[in-house]
Amino acid sequence: MKTLCWNYRGLGNPNTVQALLRYVTLNDPDLFFISETWIFKNKVDNIHRRLNMEGCFDVEKGENCVGLLLLWNDSLQVDLLFFSKSHIDVEIAQRTTRFRFIGMYRTHDRPRKHKDWELLDRLKGKSHLPWLLWGP
Repeated sequence: MKTLCWNYRGLGNPNTVQALLRYVTLNDPDLFFISETWIFKNKVDNIHRRLNMEGCFDVEKGENCVGLLLLWNDSLQVDLLFFSKSHIDVEIAQRTTRFRFIGMYRTHDRPRKHKDWELLDRLKGKSHLPWLLWGP
């Protein structure tokens, strides 16, 4: 299985979207997580269609939320477990393999970094599957 994770820092620019499309076409990932999309639902739907991936879950940009996007192809069964403005937590199955993927946006605000660790501490007891964790 091929997984791509990217702290994109904004998908509003058409040139940025074109670069994303080329990158995904070249690498053909099964699972693709993007943090800092900085876009709203209508643009997420457009990108989902253009990337031609089976599944899509997004946490829309909003107050204190930079936007998160998880896309996957039809070789994966993806079940949403939990999400917040700073993370997406899913269980993934591919043939006989099952694992948990957590994509996070980690704050750069030093006094608030402990909240990221508190979140992971809360999530750890929710599943006994192996984890794949991504967060810039």
